[in-house]
Amino acid sequence: TNTDYLWGTMIDSFKNQANGPNPAVSMVIYHALARVSFRLKRAIDYIPGSTVTTGSCSSFKVSTKQSSNSKSMRGAFKYSLSTGNLSQSSMTYDDNKVAFSSLEGHTLAQTMGSTIGETTDFMSVMPVKGTLTVEMTVDGQAYTVTLDPYTFKAGYHYVVNLEYTGTQINFVSGTGAAGSGMEITPWSSAGNINVKSSN
Repeated sequence: TNTDYLWGTMIDSFKNQANGPNPAVSMVIYHALARVSFRLKRAIDYIPGSTVTTGSCSSFKVSTKQSSNSKSMRGAFKYSLSTGNLSQSSMTYDDNKVAFSSLEGHTLAQTMGSTIGETTDFMSVMPVKGTLTVEMTVDGQAYTVTLDPYTFKAGYHYVVNLEYTGTQINFVSGTGAAGSGMEITPWSSAGNINVKSSN
């Protein structure tokens, strides 16, 4: 699922202070997974009656793999709360493609540069090196675009920017690795969360 899993360790200075009368502790919290969002941008104005079509996205689904011949980067796996490391040896793989509701069923506005896709609409992936394959249908035409292998890091939110030219879908430059077409956005702390220890 697209659940955001967190893990944490107690700050050393609190280890000898937490007890029944003083149950509050301070912990450093980490994201266990990386997350990925998508945006689709119009590269050219829509002109009614021309060969440039409307930009109606009727389907948008994404799959993730570590290589073209390997299993998915999604599924159920064991995670060490003491080290923050995951174990793929016992992983149950989920090969279902992830649909993006902020793209699927939406149409680009007519002007060049208009965009659909929200960063609040994301997929969770394991923090390993892998590829993303996007399968979409725009104006009745099916497109498949595969991102070059990229190493995803836990706690990072990657935004993949795609561009619709009217006849093809391209990756566009982001602020991530050169050629990745990805923009790395802050996945910032939510501040203090008051949780009392139970024992």
